Amino acid sequence: MLKFKREGGISVKRIITDYIFFLAGSALFAFGFSFFIDPNNISPGGLTGIAAIINYALSLPTGATLFALNIPVLFLAFKKLGGNFLIKTLFVTAITSVLIDLFAYALPKFSGDRFLAAIFGGALSGLGLALVMLRGGTTGGIDVIAVILKQKFPYLGIGRLVLILDSFVIALAAICYKEIESALFAVVAIFISGKVLDTMLYGADKGRLVFIITNNGSKVSDAIFKNHNRGVTVLPSYGGFKMESNETLLCALRFNEVDSAIKTVREADPDAFTIITISGGIFGRGFE
Repeated sequence: MLKFKREGGISVKRIITDYIFFLAGSALFAFGFSFFIDPNNISPGGLTGIAAIINYALSLPTGATLFALNIPVLFLAFKKLGGNFLIKTLFVTAITSVLIDLFAYALPKFSGDRFLAAIFGGALSGLGLALVMLRGGTTGGIDVIAVILKQKFPYLGIGRLVLILDSFVIALAAICYKEIESALFAVVAIFISGKVLDTMLYGADKGRLVFIITNNGSKVSDAIFKNHNRGVTVLPSYGGFKMESNETLLCALRFNEVDSAIKTVREADPDAFTIITISGGIFGRGFE
């Protein structure tokens, strides 16, 4: 059996896996931009969008311009996030910049429906970003700023933060390209990219949290476990309406399990009060 030595507490296998993901993510991002987004004057937002605008106005290579714009951002990444993060981001940024210019020269351009270009370009960009971020890196630019802001606002998804930061670039691109359609297609592309990114990072099935207020906590929890093989957390509670003690059950379910679980609760306790909420992400046994 092949064994990998550890360097600084991190296995060589993990390092190799990280950089395979970085290469794949960079290639997908660069392909989505060069084949779908850029030829149709759709801004991808962020520093890539600014680099595309500079290319449109001054005919400077988009990839090289992107790398130059990232230098001050990478310095900020080093100050805020440390050397390991900087090395990963520098690698991804360099590869992405090179591939953007290479693909722009070597690949044909998609000249079909711009709406399709926005959808597929955004999806590929989001998938590429996700592969990079899953292994602790970014493509630089707005992504780095989003990761820094994520530390201060952990309840906001990376995709949503990127969407917020990209807004002004969309407006600038519409002015440069002299068409409002450019901004509209850019919104579609960035929205799709953000959705794909958040889905890859946090899971497509965000699940449901079910709160059950009951006087028969043991009976209800046993029924849920027996019929659905889901654990239940029992929390002692006190009802403010009847001024009496009861129990609040907390159970995490997939969305397709909710209806049958509610039937189980009603059969076990017809008087139970049930609240269903959408979870931003569920991690652990039985979930992602």
